[in-house]
Amino acid sequence: MENRTMTGIFPVLHIPYDPRGNVDDEGLRRETDLNVDAGVDGVALAMGSSVVNLTETERDSVLSAVVDQVRGRVPVVMNTGAESTDVALHLSRKARDLGAEALMVWLPTYFPAELGSQIDYFLTIANNVDLPIFIQDQPSSPCPPAMMVRLAEEHRNLCYAKVETPPTPDKVAELAELRTGPFPTIFGGYGGFFTLEEFRRGAVGTFPCAAIPEFYVRMWKLWQQGDEEGTEKEFRRCQGILRTMQWVGAARNGSVYREMLVLRGIAKSSFNRGPSTPLDSVHVGEIEREMERAGLVGG
Repeated sequence: MENRTMTGIFPVLHIPYDPRGNVDDEGLRRETDLNVDAGVDGVALAMGSSVVNLTETERDSVLSAVVDQVRGRVPVVMNTGAESTDVALHLSRKARDLGAEALMVWLPTYFPAELGSQIDYFLTIANNVDLPIFIQDQPSSPCPPAMMVRLAEEHRNLCYAKVETPPTPDKVAELAELRTGPFPTIFGGYGGFFTLEEFRRGAVGTFPCAAIPEFYVRMWKLWQQGDEEGTEKEFRRCQGILRTMQWVGAARNGSVYREMLVLRGIAKSSFNRGPSTPLDSVHVGEIEREMERAGLVGG
């Protein structure tokens, strides 16, 4: 499948749960519509969705629900990385069959492997599943820019890079400097905390928080119009909620994002599968105040 021109805002959906910890299908569908209606360019199910906390049956059900709710309006990206090449290939084939239009694949880290084996891991997936692939760089499994460029040169499906090992702006700049052609197309990540700095250094999209898609869509539109001052103004307007998301989320998994969805009336519960540290009343109050200041709820 050829889809090598994707750019823009691809929020990572935060899978909501009911108070007993079961996947909330209705809440997930509402979250999907929140993002598509906001004008995003795609949606993703990835590490920020806590896909690693799902059974394989739940993974399939969640992806099927999102594909069904999207109804072809935007591409759906599915994370299929695993600690085994065979497992990653299995998950990638399943994602393709269930309607994903692109894959996101992270580098295994549990068992050390030489560079050649790491390259083979990505190439095996690219050779056997004809979908565009986002090579995911993340703090727990960093992928060097030189390796991402080499992968893009070796296979046409390995045409995107998602950068989220901080400091992401530096890594985006290094990628843009190293590549000799248009690929890999560079996307930012890491919750969207450095979106403006990434745009300035060559990123043409990002995978941010799905609880506040309107904010990122406005940024992207202003940036496309060449209005850097307007983009920065919009970015600074939401620094309070971004700061809260970053420091609260770092220690409490996805609880902060699910609480934001509750405040927006999207999810019924902020339940987060363990192990995780729950939010206390002070955290909830801070999140609510910052979202009000950003004009995202109440006021």
